[in-house]
Amino acid sequence: MLVSITLNYFLFNQGKWYYLQLNAGLLDPLGLSYYPTDSNQRHLTNPDLTTAVFFGDSRAASWPSPNLAGFEFINRGIGAQTSAQAVLRFEAHIKPLQPDIIVIQTGINDLKTIPLFPERQKSIITNCEQNIKQLVTRSTGWHTGYFNDYFPVGDVPLERRHFGRMM
Repeated sequence: MLVSITLNYFLFNQGKWYYLQLNAGLLDPLGLSYYPTDSNQRHLTNPDLTTAVFFGDSRAASWPSPNLAGFEFINRGIGAQTSAQAVLRFEAHIKPLQPDIIVIQTGINDLKTIPLFPERQKSIITNCEQNIKQLVTRSTGWHTGYFNDYFPVGDVPLERRHFGRMM
């Protein structure tokens, strides 16, 4: 009985966290308010620095800024974002910074929906590829790197199964 109560409590809290995260994204689906507007202006404290921007999803957000002489690193990663959201917020979060280098990491949040919508697998992959191409095209003129290390998509976690069809 105690194990059942503990498991139910854990699953309830995980489901509640996921539900709140999902609905917070509905209030600002692009994450435009994630970074204050004054932080979008390129810091010209030293114009001799090469500015590099990490852009994309939570994996980009978690990249630590390397300590490299002559470089300024700015992070514009936002957790749980899809490649479509990254495309739509590119103008607001990248253009004002006028970076010398853009490092893009996106797409895993698109692909992790495949177990929820297996009948849409082909369109999910196609849309993701098109969005990534669009990001790279918009980055023309800057040095751009695109990194992804996709892992096989597994089963939908138990705490997400109740919310999967609500998206």
